[in-house]
Amino acid sequence: MTRRKIIIIGSNHGSSKAGDIIKSSIAQEKIDAVFVEGLDIKQLISINYFEKYPFLIYSLFIYRLFMLIAGREAKAINKILKEQKIKKEFIDIEAKNIPLYHRWYDDLVFIVLFLFSLFYLVVQWPNLIWLVSLILLPVIIMILIFALRSKKIRDEAFASNTLKLINNKNYKTVILVCGKFHAKEVKNYLSKFKFETILLTKCPKI
Repeated sequence: MTRRKIIIIGSNHGSSKAGDIIKSSIAQEKIDAVFVEGLDIKQLISINYFEKYPFLIYSLFIYRLFMLIAGREAKAINKILKEQKIKKEFIDIEAKNIPLYHRWYDDLVFIVLFLFSLFYLVVQWPNLIWLVSLILLPVIIMILIFALRSKKIRDEAFASNTLKLINNKNYKTVILVCGKFHAKEVKNYLSKFKFETILLTKCPKI
């Protein structure tokens, strides 16, 4: 029986490096699917939590949209998968679980940062940097809070969802792309099972 293989790529999400590693891996062996972190934007739009958690949902939506439009990693991965006709699977937590990692004072932090940015926008007008910070600074801080608070659960979700997909769809060799923040813990979790797990941070030699 062929041992199943999981190639884990620890990425910073801001560059096309993950795409380069995927391309190199595909050149060496048959890849059945690529697993990616990231909340499904369709779920974010469809859930009804915006009224209760407007700043969190707004921040997650802006971040996810930004990564899809401007993120070099997402573009590189999507391009390669389309060319090679390889399936992409989401392994992140479901959007319905997002409020579990939210606290009431997170909204207060968002509002304070927004007012701070707004104040300096008025002082520095028409400074483009402050205009951008007005939109992004509160979002970035909210995302960081969410990422730190949900890290352990998301590590486990990446690993458990990977196992489910491999078993349910009988994948033999897959690539798992997640942040460097998560990669080591995900590998440690998956190594407990009968899989060959490889953590890559640079392109394998062909």
